[in-house]
Amino acid sequence: MIAVMIDRLVLGGVEKTAIEEVRALREVGVDATLLVLKRDESIPVAVREWLSGVPVEYLDERLPRFLRTSWRVPGFYFFSIFHGLYALLLPTRIQPREWDVILSHNSYTTFTAWTLSRLRGIPYCMFVWDPIASVLVRAYPKGGIRFLQPLLLPLGRAVDRVLARGARHVLVSSPSYVAYLHELLAPRDGPSIVPPGCHPATAPREKPGDYLLAATSWKEGKQLEVLLRALHAVPETRLVVAGRWLHEGYRERMTALTDELGLDGRVEFAGEQSEEAMGNLAAGAVCSVTLNAELGFGMPALEAAAQGCTFVCPRVAGVTSHFRDGVEAFYFDEGDSEGLARILKRLVDEPRLAHRAGLAAWERARTSLTWRHHATAIATAVGVPVSAQPMR
Repeated sequence: MIAVMIDRLVLGGVEKTAIEEVRALREVGVDATLLVLKRDESIPVAVREWLSGVPVEYLDERLPRFLRTSWRVPGFYFFSIFHGLYALLLPTRIQPREWDVILSHNSYTTFTAWTLSRLRGIPYCMFVWDPIASVLVRAYPKGGIRFLQPLLLPLGRAVDRVLARGARHVLVSSPSYVAYLHELLAPRDGPSIVPPGCHPATAPREKPGDYLLAATSWKEGKQLEVLLRALHAVPETRLVVAGRWLHEGYRERMTALTDELGLDGRVEFAGEQSEEAMGNLAAGAVCSVTLNAELGFGMPALEAAAQGCTFVCPRVAGVTSHFRDGVEAFYFDEGDSEGLARILKRLVDEPRLAHRAGLAAWERARTSLTWRHHATAIATAVGVPVSAQPMR
């Protein structure tokens, strides 16, 4: 059995990929289950939709209640006490060889996979979205953590090396970190590139869209302000902003900026959407826009392509390695509002261009970027044969 491991069930591309990965593996005949290190008190509605029909186990339920912690390490966005504590405690609650192999998503989750491999003989593969060294640089340009970077960066690199070398195999979703991981793994083989998948529409949309779409889990660093300033220079269209707001203060700032730029009536804050509603929004948009450079990948772009909607994103995002600039998608330099405005104006003024690019993106998605493609590549990388019989 493949045990796909994540740390929590939150809204995000990593979590969605892990859940769909389990479903798709089972559909190609591979016994797979989802392991979640920590169960949060509430699970977002969209995540509950994703989980339908997927076997899941919360590993912290094997621990006494007083040891189940969620304290975040001061100054860090993603690193919590439980990432280290559970790595120490869970091996005492897990049987040797309880799973054939663990596929661990991201570094902090892999702390537990590493100790299980050492203490319980369960090998692991590691899916790297963003190495620790990269997170330290990109996620903490401000605040106290940046002053500790001369100490933390060598430490982060050392931890990246230990986790990568302890894995049976390392996987990434795009070429963004291949060179870095090659250096850590040498002289071993480097990582395998396995992009996430999607559920492409059965048929592409028949006509161009009539609004811009930006959809993600909104928080500091998502750079919606770049799009709002670009929208100010493209008065011929409107914008739908969809997705859950993780930082309420960020929403208040974006609402204030909308008023300041005179965009009232042209920006709709649609909030969290169901999977079906999000697909419908993409199917009706001129294009989907991602603002921050998602080096790990950038799921909203792929999900737009699955609906026949072209996308616009920073040229260094991981997803750009799978779609051609000017053919299936359009790329700009991260943070460049003027460059983004030029692309958006062109797509708004030439709806047939946007429509053609969307159809090409859909063709690319359905022929090589489905969840079945993803599961088959995962099974090959992990060394597990696929079967014609789906798991029940």
